[in-house]
Amino acid sequence: MEYLDTHPELKWHLWKFTWASAVGQAFIFFVIREFGALVNTQVTTLRKLFSLAWVTVFGSIAHRLFSPPGAEEYKGDSLSLYQWAAVAIVFVAIILGEQDKKH
Repeated sequence: MEYLDTHPELKWHLWKFTWASAVGQAFIFFVIREFGALVNTQVTTLRKLFSLAWVTVFGSIAHRLFSPPGAEEYKGDSLSLYQWAAVAIVFVAIILGEQDKKH
């Protein structure tokens, strides 16, 4: 608390983080209750994959757009060919699993 008293600008960020965490937990509980644990696992996996792809593809662009002047240069994130193949395998496996459920 003493640190927050000396850095009051962090209180708003902490408040936003707390609310985002609470909403995220509520969403997880809702998905599990309505659709089951397997769907929650799929949603979580896809969210993580989309986040990974987003940062990899658009990370440097976002850094240039939203960083303050004089910020450290963004070195970028990259995936090897094998890592991209693993991402594709996970996407394909989830899509095929959904297709299998329909038949």
